Amino acid sequence: MPLGNPLPSAEREVLRAWLKGGAPWAARLTAQKRARADLSWWSLQPLKKMPGATIDGLLEAAMAAKGLKRSPAADRRTLIRRVTFD
Repeated sequence: MPLGNPLPSAEREVLRAWLKGGAPWAARLTAQKRARADLSWWSLQPLKKMPGATIDGLLEAAMAAKGLKRSPAADRRTLIRRVTFD
C-alpha cells in the first residue's frame, strides 16, 4: 500500500470492482527460463591452497621453537559465543 495517506475512497472502489470481476490482467504471464551461472564465475571456483609462507606458518615455526602448540580448534558454540560477545 502507499506510504503516508491511505488510498482515496474512489481508488479503493476501483480495486474492489477489479477484484470482484476476477482481477483480469491484459498481459499473459509466461514462465521464462532463467539464466544460470556457469562454473567460470569466481565465486564458484574451488578454493586454492595458500602458499606455505603465510603468517600462520611463521607463527607456527616460532611457537615450535619455543616448544608451544596451537590451541585445538574451537567448536561451533564457542565460535558463536566469540562472535556475539560484547
